[in-house]
Amino acid sequence: DISGVDKGKETSGASGTAFFISNNGYLLTNNHVIEVCELSKISYKNKDYDTKLVATDKTLDLALLKAEINPKKFISFSTKKTKKLNTIYVAGYPLGKGLSDDLKISSGIVSSLKGFKDNSNEIQIDAPINPGNSGGPIVDKETGNLVAVATMKLNKDFTKLVSFFLMGVFGFFIAALVNIFINK
Repeated sequence: DISGVDKGKETSGASGTAFFISNNGYLLTNNHVIEVCELSKISYKNKDYDTKLVATDKTLDLALLKAEINPKKFISFSTKKTKKLNTIYVAGYPLGKGLSDDLKISSGIVSSLKGFKDNSNEIQIDAPINPGNSGGPIVDKETGNLVAVATMKLNKDFTKLVSFFLMGVFGFFIAALVNIFINK
């Protein structure tokens, strides 16, 4: 769970999901989860930790964070191309701690390899998503490796499909980019 205090608003906040991508404390989330925050924190094993913003990409809606934590487990990037009908799991904290502080996991399939307006940087899945899932990992059921990052739910009046940022095709590129920032 990641939370932050909005710039210029003392009582307002944002909430989403972030996950470790290394045992050196690097986390990945969405840019839109942290972009309005001047301070961001994560909750890890019932303790809050400050995070430092390392890099963002507004186009891909990604943010790389660093916390002074050395987790034993982290999610690795998939090296396989994402395919339709692949079974996936989505993990996150929908509705933040207001619902509960327990990690929620849902399953589904990859239903399309293109997102809104045929965007090939996105995939669509049929697993449920709610506010707070943003920034959460979408992992392959068989390998447990990252195939995408939850980024948005399209308005149900417009469509019932859910769109996510694709990592499968661009996984090597994103992994290389993240490694550049981590090794700086």
